[in-house]
Amino acid sequence: MMQFQFLQSQLETVRAQLQQIVQHAEELSNTKLTIENLTITKPSEAFVPLGAGNFVKGKIEDSNTILVSVGGGAAVKKTKEDAITIIEGRLSKLQDEVNELVGAEQKILLELGKLQPEIQAMVGMR
Repeated sequence: MMQFQFLQSQLETVRAQLQQIVQHAEELSNTKLTIENLTITKPSEAFVPLGAGNFVKGKIEDSNTILVSVGGGAAVKKTKEDAITIIEGRLSKLQDEVNELVGAEQKILLELGKLQPEIQAMVGMR
């Protein structure tokens, strides 16, 4: 019974991780699409996100140079094409993580399936 509960807990954890990765992948995909469609031929005004739904009015003068986060609060300037390539690489890594987690989820479900008859037999004996 304890093993069954442990596996259920693991399953919940794996599913939560999957959900987070999928959300992050969606955000990256949207960012990639935005960069691909961003074409500024002359300086344009835009609202720049500050976080938590807050924006400041700013001016975009160049849509071919993108500031890309490299972790630890640092960012580097990249061309539009390089930024897209970096995002595609990140999406590929996320897909690998999804595949791993789906495999783990399937293994846990298989183990739960094996334990279920034992649990039902134990409950029936009471």
